[in-house]
Amino acid sequence: MTDLLPPVAFGLPEKFVDWRTDQDEAIFSIINNEKRFITQVAPCGFGKSLVYVAAAVFKGERSILLTSTKGLQTQLLNDFETMGAVDIRGRNAYPCNLVKDGTRCDQGPCIAGVKCGLKDEGRCLYFKQVKKAQKAKIVITNYAYWMTNSKYALEGLGDFDFMVCDEAHGVPNSVSAFLTVTLERSDVVVETILPSENVLHQMSIRAWRQWALSYEQRIAKEIELLSATVREGGGKTSRRRLSKLKSVKTNLATISNMQDDWAIDIGKFVISFAPVWPAPYCEESLFLNVNRILLTSASVCEKTVNMLGVSFEDNIIQEYAHTFPLENRLLTHIPHNPPVRMNRHTTDMQMRQWLTKIDQIIKGRLDRNGIVHTVSYDRRNLVITHSKHKEYMVTHKRLDTEKVVERFKRMKSPAILVSPSMSTGWDFPDDTCRYQIIGKIAYPDTRNVIVKARTKDDPEYTSYEAMQQLVQTCGRPVRSATDWAENFIIDDNIGWFIKRYGKFAPKWFTEAIRKSARIPTSPKIKKV
Repeated sequence: MTDLLPPVAFGLPEKFVDWRTDQDEAIFSIINNEKRFITQVAPCGFGKSLVYVAAAVFKGERSILLTSTKGLQTQLLNDFETMGAVDIRGRNAYPCNLVKDGTRCDQGPCIAGVKCGLKDEGRCLYFKQVKKAQKAKIVITNYAYWMTNSKYALEGLGDFDFMVCDEAHGVPNSVSAFLTVTLERSDVVVETILPSENVLHQMSIRAWRQWALSYEQRIAKEIELLSATVREGGGKTSRRRLSKLKSVKTNLATISNMQDDWAIDIGKFVISFAPVWPAPYCEESLFLNVNRILLTSASVCEKTVNMLGVSFEDNIIQEYAHTFPLENRLLTHIPHNPPVRMNRHTTDMQMRQWLTKIDQIIKGRLDRNGIVHTVSYDRRNLVITHSKHKEYMVTHKRLDTEKVVERFKRMKSPAILVSPSMSTGWDFPDDTCRYQIIGKIAYPDTRNVIVKARTKDDPEYTSYEAMQQLVQTCGRPVRSATDWAENFIIDDNIGWFIKRYGKFAPKWFTEAIRKSARIPTSPKIKKV
């Protein structure tokens, strides 16, 4: 119980009727924190967004709210737009009103220096949104846009007093993704300037820097010529090539300035350049001298903070207990006999055992909706092709996730969402999801050169990442104290994994883990 007046009394949206347990404490901890950083480990369903928006309102500070996914960005906008929060996304999210041929603003004539009257008239959808964001007290965007805009764009969003890094467990990867340069070997521009295959694998970081610098100048000249063509009326094809050339030039500039702490991954289709660790680059790329910063997530921990280069002296960490009933959020390990440990040595026979277990769990739950997490597209394809319940299954591709999720939430039972990547940034409350089957502990791909380099420095790195994924996956359903869902894991690695790496998980998560030799009887669903 709290003496704090209801949220609406402070101008917060009416949908927030009252404060949840510990929200008042979390709000005042943010407000009264004297250090630059505060890290709050808040369990799923805690109501993190209301906490940090309330803290911003109480303090009267101009605030930037950063999210990891467009889905969560949309959710925040839906929750707080009525109180003046403004959402801003990359140029490719807005159609160009000048040419009206399907071109997005990232490939409009203005990229060639064409003066566009729509910008000044307020009819360019992108710059119209930028101006709204520049005037807003609360701005919502994603990590990629925030870092890209701050580094490359002329249209800044202004100064902020308070930064919120939501889904903070993923911030090290968000910073790394922003810094990573990827050259597609089949790209029409890239393939003409890449060294030969034999030379590629012999090049040092210094050689790559010299290569990038020499071709950066050549690409700049082509950009100048093509920009003139576009200004003289060149069409969509010219604008697309110009956009591609500018992208390549930006990548070459990054490569020519990369430090010796970077790693290079030469693959069959792409070549990637990335810093081994994001910590040295977080201030200049993400934090940008903002005075007060909140890192918040259900699974953020001290190791996460260290990866961001935040010092112990400049940060406090607070962990809040889960207030939802334990029996409503259990993670039950259902072992195989004989055991099936999911890894690269898993046999075809074991995969059949694995799929059979999935079907057995689903069989007793055909009166409700659930999610199967496969952790790879190959296993996803196996399930949707060979499951006895495939007629009830839906899945998604990389580009249509949000659309498929919304469709799944509207589907009548039995509906089963089979996903290789639904661990963070999505909510499935109440009857939208009453059970989850986690098919495998999601370890990063250790074939990746950057992952190898990190593991060489820190042997526990991949296990830390896997634990983050597991905790986040289990938090997708159960969004309130009266909500409930069954979580099952059928990877028999879970036993040793929790014993050895439970230190990377919050207490509220490890206390909810159980083992059952038999598949539990499904709870009855109350019909309203």
